[in-house]
Amino acid sequence: MKVKVVDIDVIFDNFLVKYINENKGKFTEKQWEEKIPVLYLEFGSTPIEELGGIAPENYYSGLSGKELADLLKEHVEQDVPVSDFLCEALIASDCEKYVIDFIDGAHSEELIFYSINILSDKHSTAAFDRYFEMLLDDKTSEDLKELLAEKLATFPEQSKEKALALYEKAGSSAIYFLEIFSLCKHDDRILKILTTELKNNLNDIPLYLTYVTRYGDEKALPTLLEVIAMPTINYVDFRELKFAIELFGGEYKEKRDFSNDIYYKRVKGSKDETSGN
Repeated sequence: MKVKVVDIDVIFDNFLVKYINENKGKFTEKQWEEKIPVLYLEFGSTPIEELGGIAPENYYSGLSGKELADLLKEHVEQDVPVSDFLCEALIASDCEKYVIDFIDGAHSEELIFYSINILSDKHSTAAFDRYFEMLLDDKTSEDLKELLAEKLATFPEQSKEKALALYEKAGSSAIYFLEIFSLCKHDDRILKILTTELKNNLNDIPLYLTYVTRYGDEKALPTLLEVIAMPTINYVDFRELKFAIELFGGEYKEKRDFSNDIYYKRVKGSKDETSGN
């Protein structure tokens, strides 16, 4: 079975304009905002002339997973918006192995984004090997790397062993692996990576501390106490570390002098202005 590539979103826009013109003055602005989602559902079940008299929600019925995947590719290649109805049909189909083929450097980023999100909505981990390959590829954009890491981190335990095996060769992508690690169950291998990264990135303590605190293993306390004692840390880092230490049930009592610290002066000055002192 073959269906045409159709911009269903444009058809809905026309449907909506017609409805608005026929019902001018009947609803407030807020009521219109609430009504649009209801109208979209109504539109979905309404036979549409541009679709050959078929309702949008049934337009893709009967297509195989491969046919739907090919149709998705055609939409992207022809710069035609991909409707919710096509996405829903893909999610309900057996399209996995076909959309996985789109996740590589040979296809457009837009098609890759759609494919990843469709697999995510299917709660599928089938493409995770591809995700790691693209995460390690220097040609992959930062936006795409963020999405890949987000999806891998959705299933941290399923991603963990592969991430551990590839971490040493991750290079500039190592930061995305930390996102995955920080959501895993406690594992001394991961604890070592997260605490080592914190100590190796003292110029960006708040970011790397986030991964340690999210991981939530109190065995990180010795490292936190080691870092907070360093004379080179600034006032903001000190406050972040002290809070993390207390969060893990620890305590840091040493008095520190930050009177010459630029961040301390800014915080102090801001407080003085607020209080009128």
